[in-house]
Amino acid sequence: MPIEVCWENDIKTGLGFHFRGDWDWRDCREALQTASFLHDDVEHDVSYFFDLTENRVATRVCINHLQKLVNTSIYPAPKRIIVIGTGFRFQMLLDVFEKLLPKNPFHDIEFAESIGEAFEQIEGGFRLDEKSA
Repeated sequence: MPIEVCWENDIKTGLGFHFRGDWDWRDCREALQTASFLHDDVEHDVSYFFDLTENRVATRVCINHLQKLVNTSIYPAPKRIIVIGTGFRFQMLLDVFEKLLPKNPFHDIEFAESIGEAFEQIEGGFRLDEKSA
């Protein structure tokens, strides 16, 4: 599956969406369904991490798909959404994304360069458990 969805720590406060290679909107919908099932199993707030570090989709296509994804009413709603990536393509995506995407009524979008930085944003650097191997 081009988008892997998994818990990023043992206490299930961060749910990772790992976008690998080529992916499309159908893959996004399937990933949201998987996330919804996982999120339903916990009764505390969960943040979503959209990890684009291995993304191979063209920047413009990626922006279109992510725009649809964050404008989708997700239930249960994530506490926060953090988009993760590095490099020139990600910076380009970040610049365009921030200009094109109006303030989302469902979610605030944040950006980070790694999963570790994303956890720092949601937990002040306090990550109770590392991801299970």
